[in-house]
Amino acid sequence: MAFWDSQGEYETFLKSVRTDSDRLADFALVYYRGFGSSTSIDVNQWDRLLLAISKMCVNLYAITNLDERRTIKKNLGFRGAFIEPSVFEDASIMANAHSILNQVMSQNGDPSLLELLLVAHDLEYILRPTLLRINWLIRRTDGEIIDYSRSQLNKKGEEGSLGYGIAQINEKLDLRRKHRILTKADKKEMRAFVQSFCPGKGFPLGAENLRNWIAHRDFFVTSSEVVMNFHPRPGKRFPLSKAQVSQTRFTTLGLAILCLTINAVFKIASEANVGIVKPELKVRKWP
Repeated sequence: MAFWDSQGEYETFLKSVRTDSDRLADFALVYYRGFGSSTSIDVNQWDRLLLAISKMCVNLYAITNLDERRTIKKNLGFRGAFIEPSVFEDASIMANAHSILNQVMSQNGDPSLLELLLVAHDLEYILRPTLLRINWLIRRTDGEIIDYSRSQLNKKGEEGSLGYGIAQINEKLDLRRKHRILTKADKKEMRAFVQSFCPGKGFPLGAENLRNWIAHRDFFVTSSEVVMNFHPRPGKRFPLSKAQVSQTRFTTLGLAILCLTINAVFKIASEANVGIVKPELKVRKWP
């Protein structure tokens, strides 16, 4: 899925993508299709989105100053205010969890509870921070001066929510407004991507609601369905069949694979400009 077999080849590749968005986009497409080949996702659906992300990542470093680049490197290296394990963690760990559930399903088992927990994990661990990063890329490449850490955190230093990321991107992608880097076609593709998280076929209840209700264990499991949201009283009490729960997991997995590709593109574009990043995993002792 990559263009190199050694550190030397990787560093050569980094030099070639520093100012070449097409080269970076080529990597993104190969990487994404390699990931997606073992799933039921349409691996050609988001080509234009990956092209637009690559274009923003390359242009980003033509406008950022040295301090901004240092901040990005610190955050990617686990030394800043915002830590993102999904940028470095082996994606096979997540994939194996899904494979185990698929195996249970193939044996006529009922993994609904575990499926919901894995959906919440993927939404929080991969999709939410990726949406916030995309929002920052869109705004920074359009000339807004926004600190990378602050784009991911609220005023209290807490991580921004999934719903916040969706709302911010939708606001910025108003088709009536011109963007310095993105074309109208790029913006339409990004809006379609964000729409994937809203209530509809893939997420009948919306990704933000789903993440919150699962995280707060605001659901009830029966032998045939899962009823979501009882609080505040009386709650919405949405029923999901076991098949809908599984389909929601598959939708989340497909979007997670896309977001892992976006993470890889951002990391490579960053390393092409700030040098190789290694996460600092020094463990602190408990008092």
